[in-house]
Amino acid sequence: MSRRLPIIFLFSILSFASLHGQQLTHVQGELLVQLKKGVAADRWVETHTLLKSQSTRIRMGPCLSEELDLWKVGFDWTKVDENAFLRQVRQDPQVKAAQFNHLLQLRSRLPNDPSFPSQWHLFNTGQSGGAPGADLKMDLAWDISTGGTTPGKDTIVICMIDNGLDTAHQDIQPNLWVNAREIPNNGVDDDNNGYIDDVHGWNTIRDNSQISEVNTHGTPVTGIAGARGNNGIGVSGVAWNVKLMHVVGGYGAVSEDRIIQAYLYPYRQRKRYNESAGQEGAFVVATNASWGLDRVKPAEYPIWCAFYDSLGQVGILNVAATGNTNIDVDKEGDMPTSCGSDFLISVNSLDHNGAKAPGGYGLNSVDLGAFGENVLSTIPGNSYGLEQGTSFAAPQVTGAIALMYAANCPTLNVLAALEPDKAAKWVKELLLKGVSSRSSLQGITVSGGSLNVYNSLRLLLEGCGACPPASKVSATEIKQTSAKISWLLNDSITGIDLRWRAVGSATWNVLSNAISPISLSNLSACTDYEYQLQVRCFSDTLDYGTLFTFRTDGCCVPPTGIKTPFISDKDVLVVWDYVTAATSYAIRYRAKGTENWTTEEAFSNSGGMRKLTACTMYEYQVRSTCPGGTVSDWSPLATLRTRGCGACLELSYCKPVGVDSSDAAQEWIAGVKIHNFSNSSGRNGYGDFTGLNGPTLAAGNIYPITLTPGFPGFTSQEYWLVWIDLNQDGVFSSQEVVFDSGSASRDSVLGVVNIPPTAKPGPTRMRIVMRFKQPGSACSFSSDFFGEIEDYCVAISPVNGTQEPEWRAEARIFPNPFQGQARLEVFLPKAEPWLLLDLFTAQGRLVTQWRREQLPSGTFEADLGQPDWPAGVYFLRLRSEKGAQTLKLVKQE
Repeated sequence: MSRRLPIIFLFSILSFASLHGQQLTHVQGELLVQLKKGVAADRWVETHTLLKSQSTRIRMGPCLSEELDLWKVGFDWTKVDENAFLRQVRQDPQVKAAQFNHLLQLRSRLPNDPSFPSQWHLFNTGQSGGAPGADLKMDLAWDISTGGTTPGKDTIVICMIDNGLDTAHQDIQPNLWVNAREIPNNGVDDDNNGYIDDVHGWNTIRDNSQISEVNTHGTPVTGIAGARGNNGIGVSGVAWNVKLMHVVGGYGAVSEDRIIQAYLYPYRQRKRYNESAGQEGAFVVATNASWGLDRVKPAEYPIWCAFYDSLGQVGILNVAATGNTNIDVDKEGDMPTSCGSDFLISVNSLDHNGAKAPGGYGLNSVDLGAFGENVLSTIPGNSYGLEQGTSFAAPQVTGAIALMYAANCPTLNVLAALEPDKAAKWVKELLLKGVSSRSSLQGITVSGGSLNVYNSLRLLLEGCGACPPASKVSATEIKQTSAKISWLLNDSITGIDLRWRAVGSATWNVLSNAISPISLSNLSACTDYEYQLQVRCFSDTLDYGTLFTFRTDGCCVPPTGIKTPFISDKDVLVVWDYVTAATSYAIRYRAKGTENWTTEEAFSNSGGMRKLTACTMYEYQVRSTCPGGTVSDWSPLATLRTRGCGACLELSYCKPVGVDSSDAAQEWIAGVKIHNFSNSSGRNGYGDFTGLNGPTLAAGNIYPITLTPGFPGFTSQEYWLVWIDLNQDGVFSSQEVVFDSGSASRDSVLGVVNIPPTAKPGPTRMRIVMRFKQPGSACSFSSDFFGEIEDYCVAISPVNGTQEPEWRAEARIFPNPFQGQARLEVFLPKAEPWLLLDLFTAQGRLVTQWRREQLPSGTFEADLGQPDWPAGVYFLRLRSEKGAQTLKLVKQE
């Protein structure tokens, strides 16, 4: 259970790790002094400024107890002998007692989760038959940090990239990261981060926010790192209170682009957090990848490997499990563990005796081991089970990274804000430096040891320094002549001095003993200012630190926050944020691809674009006009499309959710040809080609269609369906199937598309679905879907807009309608080298085909109709060298 130190010693350990087994027994440069009643501390300290003519740089710290007159006293231990100074203070008749500020031994801290005793990897007592002490040393580590927030109050997030996650699990749900700026399930990207409804993360396989599907691997991996600890339920994760962001897109991903997309999500969230000073995004400190590729060389994956450096630049460390095959990954290769990035930590697995388990190794590629054999974790359905492999060793390191950032080290917190890449490198260095040496890992891993979370935390606090800087330094509420400067203190700081000046000025304004927040006034408008903090602690005074800058308001700058809340086919309303210095604004616009701009003046923060052309792309910009006729630069170029594009682009058609390029890995739509339009494409999963100029199809006419599948090598049987939204209601109904292949085929399929006379004129949507072996749906796609979907715009012209075909023979079918057989007569004014007859069903499926060679001029005759033809409408297409035409025939019961 948890043990805590008596409160009287609390101040002596806030800024230092209590060290187990170290030679140093006290905090250097600090005494605890109890003065006699009535002694004034501020006068007493002046009597000890010297020791044998040497300055002691004595400082009075906080009063630890007014009732006892107990004080914390700092002095410069590098200038005077500590023991001699302590003797001098003890001999002072005004002093009742004095001592060094001793360091204390940490007590173990264990969670109350009922299954924790079975989690030997966290605290190994030999309960599983293994070697006691072969563990992460979590009993000691948790007395320093349990995760949650940094000293600067940043909420710590780790991103688990895997298959799905059981978000309802009782030990997972309390720690789920929540995107507070996103409203769940409203279909809107509320926080404008490019992802819709991403409340807990993102699914890059399905391109949506559904992260719960297929969660048998992601759930136990996540539980190892961050199952809620000390909540009296189930098990404990390494980090009790960390927030868990989840991305589906690594484990089970078919293509590399999905992996890049998976890493892109936490990258964007952390980058946004850095750039907004914590107002947007998430403080993601680590990603976890318990998956990969065996026996592949990193040189073949340069983009994937390089992305770890990009993640590191924004402050994210990346943990990866090496393979479970017992190979030297330095020689054989492994992805991603042999990428070699400074921001990648590669992990292999140990058993409960601390011996290496079967799995990859590499003196240059695998950094350290953790305990992944038969470890207890969360599994779907509020259950718990044993797991094994490197997949379950890696998240122990990921959880440890979260604990490092949650430790009471303001230095790391400040570094993470100012130089996040250096913070990440420091944490990796400490994790590798703090390992427990393991003979089975010597010479085959970078560190030669296994993760020791306590050691790494101890090293962090040792390196944090006795006088860490202030954190969360920022300038806010910036106006024309004022600004507010704020910061967060830590327990070692006794005072802050603030200085500021206009950039380029030689003179500083200095405010001693400043208290956050402080308002600066009498500033000049539209001026760059710089400011610094000087930190004073019990034992030291830091030099003025990082130089921060801000610019006061009042500059003539382009407007920001530009939006278009109203767009019609002829007019657009543009709004923007006010610019303080602006007296008016101008908006200019032009059709994309043209040269001449139209400019309109506006006297408030809105303006109009007028007399536009329907369904046209426009470019537009806004600028400010300021006193004296000064104008700002134009805002960045933005684009929009006016309405009037018809149903195809303006109705909300169902999206092929869950279909991506991985579903088209073995078969895809390679070519589409209908009437005089054709398009060739590669594997997309879902191909949106509505931006192309599609075919114009006349109501009441029939058009040929050819659909061609693509394959990487071997061929497969593919079934084809084509819908056109004929009534333009935004729905692909069963009555709007204009082509049905009727069976699966390995080859290109030929058919016709019948546009009924009742089809509504105007642009509308056509959807083509190719599915392996069986018919597909227009909107619903199951997890076993293999194939591809493509969308196009087609223009339906009125019946009277039908164009004459290029070739027309004198042809008739009689009787028509018919019951048994019908007869075709075609008059050929000239000889024809060949004539091809294709018969299609009303759904465009080819029923039969005839070909006749070397036909003389005159009348050609053929019998139509077979007993097994079902009653219904058919189309007969005649083709020759000169062109084609289509005839309609009806078979009755």
